[in-house]
Amino acid sequence: VQVRKLKSQYVLDNLLRAYIIVPFEVLKEASVHSNLSLYIFQKPLRGKFLVEVLRWLSLITHVLIFSLAAIGLAIFRDKWSYSLLLPGMIFLLYLIFLQRGIEERYMLPFLVPFLLGAISTIRVLRLSIPNSSEKSVQ
Repeated sequence: VQVRKLKSQYVLDNLLRAYIIVPFEVLKEASVHSNLSLYIFQKPLRGKFLVEVLRWLSLITHVLIFSLAAIGLAIFRDKWSYSLLLPGMIFLLYLIFLQRGIEERYMLPFLVPFLLGAISTIRVLRLSIPNSSEKSVQ
């Protein structure tokens, strides 16, 4: 009971930190990493040029997948896209705001639906941009 009171008082005293800063830090931890957690990438080969290139490519891909999936959730209007992305986003919000701890193993199952959502987002965004070659034909 005392721990709950202490926690409640801490949250009240630090609303910005509790509801904005910490969730943002947890989101960053979940989405801004390379997913290269095998020992070989962490110790023996770390710092090697090709491994660092792979690490950066993986990081950029991971961040793009999360970003495009979130954008897709905002722009899609069909049930298939919502059923693909919404459960993962709800789980991500749970991890960010309630559990506040993220391990890679929790996020791996959602990379596939997020990747499909990211691909769909690229497709929708690409179709919504007028093609310059079509304008020149007219």
